[in-house]
Amino acid sequence: MPGICQHYQLGCCSLGGACKFAHPREACQNELLQRGSCTRRDTCTYSHNENDLRRARLVSPGSPSHFNTTAHPSGTEVCRKFQQGLCQFGKNCRRAQFGKNCRRAHPDLPCLRELNSPNSCPEGLNCASSHNPLV
Repeated sequence: MPGICQHYQLGCCSLGGACKFAHPREACQNELLQRGSCTRRDTCTYSHNENDLRRARLVSPGSPSHFNTTAHPSGTEVCRKFQQGLCQFGKNCRRAQFGKNCRRAHPDLPCLRELNSPNSCPEGLNCASSHNPLV
């Protein structure tokens, strides 16, 4: 069973189609609902059905945790322990920790809060996803 991209879940996956983890089909739902189809077709970085889900190599929970990292395009490595909510280094961690510090990292990803209820996202302009209904 493929793993879901933890960066995508935080709205911060900048790897797009190169990501080894699954980006669930809900990511493309806005365009599918409004237009009836995805205009990006084969170049779309998100899944549209179960066959589109990408396989991921999962790190074993018992492996040396703090050094289980994934390369990030910026050259910074992603902290796996932070993704699990277990990083003990906090702000002193030398790995990238995505979440509140990740802003507008995925402008092509619609904000699901805004999609479901316009003007309801508490992040407002600081939201990592797009509030544009046509995204």
